[in-house]
Amino acid sequence: MGEEKKDEILSQLRENEEVYVVFSTVTKCPYVVCDPETCDDEIFLYLTVDAGKQAEERLKESQVPVSLITLKKKLFLYFYTSLYTMGVNAVMVTGDKEKLRLQLPDIVKRKLPEEKKNGPVWVENPELQLTAIYLMQEIRKTSDHTFSREHRELLEEIAAHMSRGRLIQPVANGQKAIPMLKLKNGEKYQPMFTDILEFQKFNREKNYQAIVVEAAKLPRILAPDANGVVLNLLGVNLPLKVDRTKAAADGAAKAQEDS
Repeated sequence: MGEEKKDEILSQLRENEEVYVVFSTVTKCPYVVCDPETCDDEIFLYLTVDAGKQAEERLKESQVPVSLITLKKKLFLYFYTSLYTMGVNAVMVTGDKEKLRLQLPDIVKRKLPEEKKNGPVWVENPELQLTAIYLMQEIRKTSDHTFSREHRELLEEIAAHMSRGRLIQPVANGQKAIPMLKLKNGEKYQPMFTDILEFQKFNREKNYQAIVVEAAKLPRILAPDANGVVLNLLGVNLPLKVDRTKAAADGAAKAQEDS
């Protein structure tokens, strides 16, 4: 496809009154795939509702739980920019007849804010969120939600990403109260968020402030009655147990060094 056609599609992505995106009903995020040839982590976007509905039906026939979402023009910039925080790097655009894979910077460019001394801390975990999305998309394809070797490998990747990152913890305004999610089995999980956009979904009524925490320190700062954390409660909604024994062992080792 020539540059002229590419420019035409880019113009439609910015100027159409609406476009259509396939969302996963599991993760509440755009449905993401890793292209086997290019290794792009891409989403599917459609310029016409008919093309979008056809794609939605094909995925549903393959037992993929998705829904076609109408994206209005006023949300274009927010949506395209949010793909960066998800770890998405490409968009597969389908029109009436043509298809075109666009790299995300072709659609929208952004510049991360510089962190200043005593200023706000920028928190973003695209690799973590992307891996969590892939895990939840895959595991919910099976009715019994059983774990395969691939699922366990994704969990190991998630643990590795978390150990290197920072997360956002909500704390009630004017107090030290931390919200808690209680599962049907009685276990409790503390909400944590990968980035400010995910936190804002949870904090629509502005009842909480965002506290930045080192993910590696979770075993030491987790509430006493919490079994772990739930990642992006209104997105991937992924409960992760936290092993406190490592924190206890680390603390014992430090105490021994200090003695």
